[in-house]
Amino acid sequence: MLDEHEFIEWCLATELDEKAKKVISEIREHGPSHGVQAGPFNSHRRYASRKMGFTIQWESSLEKLAGWLYEHEDDVLEYYNQPGKIKLTYTGENGRQRGVLHTPDFFVLRSRSAGWEEWKSEDSLIRLKEKDPARFTKLNDSWICPPGQYYASQFGLHYHLRLNTEIIRTHVQNIYFSF
Repeated sequence: MLDEHEFIEWCLATELDEKAKKVISEIREHGPSHGVQAGPFNSHRRYASRKMGFTIQWESSLEKLAGWLYEHEDDVLEYYNQPGKIKLTYTGENGRQRGVLHTPDFFVLRSRSAGWEEWKSEDSLIRLKEKDPARFTKLNDSWICPPGQYYASQFGLHYHLRLNTEIIRTHVQNIYFSF
C-alpha cells in the first residue's frame, strides 16, 4: 500500500486531475462500503492482505481468486473490495432514463491507471445482457458496461468487466500454497 507521499507521486505520474484524486482518496480512506454477506449462492471470507496491510473480504469464490491475483500482481499497487456505490445512468430498453446504484467488486490502483473492476462469469454476463442490454454488452469479443465506463471516464478512470476465464486457477492455487 502506498504511503501519502507515494500516493501524491503516483497521482502526478498518472496526471490525474483533482476530481480523480478526490474520488480515489475517498475510497482509500473509507474502506468497504458494506460488509460482505453470505447467502445461498455465496460465502463470505476474509484475507489478511500483506500488500494492503488490512483485511480484504469477498462474497464469492471468483472475488476470492481476483483478490489473490491482485495481491500478487506486481502492477497492482493497491486494491479495495466493495469500494462504495457508484450511480450508473443509461437509457433502458423502453427509452426511459435509468439510474442504478451499483457497488463494484474492487477499485484497483495500478502503476499507470486506476478504476473499478467487476468480476463476472461469461454465463452470468449472457444472462445479464438478455435482461439489461444497455448495461452489459459484448464488443469485439470483450464484455463492457457502457454506463460504468461513462461514470469512470468523468474522472479519467476506468471501469472494466473482468471475466472468470482471465484467472488461471492453477496459477492462483500455486500462489496460495506457496505462502
